Amino acid sequence: AAPERVAAVATDVRTHWAAPWILPVTQAGVMEIQPNHTFQPAALVLFSPWVDLGLAALGARPPGEVVLTKAWLRTCAGHYLAGHPAEDPLASPVGADLRGLPPTLIQVGSDELLLTDARRLRVALQAGGVAAELQEFPRRWHVFQQNAGTLADADLALDVAAAFIVSHTGAAPEAL
Repeated sequence: AAPERVAAVATDVRTHWAAPWILPVTQAGVMEIQPNHTFQPAALVLFSPWVDLGLAALGARPPGEVVLTKAWLRTCAGHYLAGHPAEDPLASPVGADLRGLPPTLIQVGSDELLLTDARRLRVALQAGGVAAELQEFPRRWHVFQQNAGTLADADLALDVAAAFIVSHTGAAPEAL
């Protein structure tokens, strides 16, 4: 499909895996958006993004968080980074120059450990001139959207994400 008809959707740490093809690296190692890059999606949808592997702004674990713990995040970050600096924008995209990214929808639960990451990402995107919308779902945990079909908020979140994708790609709703 043509890039203008594609939306990239990622959850938690997968946000980092998407960064290299959304945010190309120049020979100097500095990230920059290139308008003629081989792939630039029409929209981004991020569920519970983990965008700071340095865990700089990680707060206390909310009482409703049933998936993540700080210790587990620290362990995962250590394995993922394998000695690489957490400050590298490819590891922690919240610190990148995000200018030129497509419109972005971020969904997060209010009772999840990565709530602060989602809020910081929206601020960073907007500072880069990116149209970014943050939706916080009350009393929901990390990637609660996985409970679609059994949790009304998950169904609603996916419906909203699908509408966002359709509005930016022109895709037929039944194709999603």
